[in-house]
Amino acid sequence: MGEHYWPNWKFNRYGGRRQFQSRILLYRVGIYTDMSDYSLLFENSLTGSASSIDTGASGIDAKDYLQIEVWARTAGGNINCNLTFNGDTGGNYSIREQIDDTTASTNVSQANTDNLTGTVNGEIYAVVFILNKSDQAKLFYSQGQERPASSGNAGNRKIITGKWVDTSAQITQVTANSSANWGAESYMRIWGADA
Repeated sequence: MGEHYWPNWKFNRYGGRRQFQSRILLYRVGIYTDMSDYSLLFENSLTGSASSIDTGASGIDAKDYLQIEVWARTAGGNINCNLTFNGDTGGNYSIREQIDDTTASTNVSQANTDNLTGTVNGEIYAVVFILNKSDQAKLFYSQGQERPASSGNAGNRKIITGKWVDTSAQITQVTANSSANWGAESYMRIWGADA
């Protein structure tokens, strides 16, 4: 099988202005594609509070590989983040998750990707890599973290491997959802590349 690289990012204090720093090698996910082959497909930052960000009816271009980045701060209350693809909330997602160094657990027949981060009154950040072949279940790998508002609490790391079982089409629409409103400047960005 081929190889795929996942970039590490450097951010300013508000989570913006990305810069490629180094790459972590992911194995067995298809044909090698260098990050320089990726193009920005979607970017939206909230100007007010909302509990979701969506690519909209026009969606994104179909690509074999997707990378989704979500950063959000609370507008008041405990926030988190899950994703749905192509408007599907019909129990077609299954995941294996691990929080910090605990034993991994599974959730099947979910209505979404499950929460990519913990639930926190503060900030959340997640990066998701997706193998987006039209005739195969969409495999994804996510790393997420939350940052509590209080400096006395450390955030948790959450790692998810999962799949969306649709085998009829590529992902061309993405919705990021939260249990409570995200604040202004919260964003979702999506990059894509073909094999």
